[in-house]
Amino acid sequence: SGLAVPLRSLTLRDADGADATGPALALLAERCPELLELSAHVDVFPAARGGAEAMAASFGVPFLGRVPIEPALTRACEAGRRSLPGSPDVVRPIAD
Repeated sequence: SGLAVPLRSLTLRDADGADATGPALALLAERCPELLELSAHVDVFPAARGGAEAMAASFGVPFLGRVPIEPALTRACEAGRRSLPGSPDVVRPIAD
């Protein structure tokens, strides 16, 4: 599973590990402002460390399964929309 993170909220570092966020964002704003509207997909439970299944095992609780998260749906939910642009409303309210 993952999480969509706006590019503007990331901390960018140079080869020496120094914070390069300000200059990098200024350069993007000047040359490619449309990139600032993008989001990065971040793994919440990185597979390299066993993912959610390993985390459940470490806490001694059952792993209940996998739920794939479509990045476009994640962005729609984070924007407060219940469905993707141009698609039917797939989540219906319980009460009006």
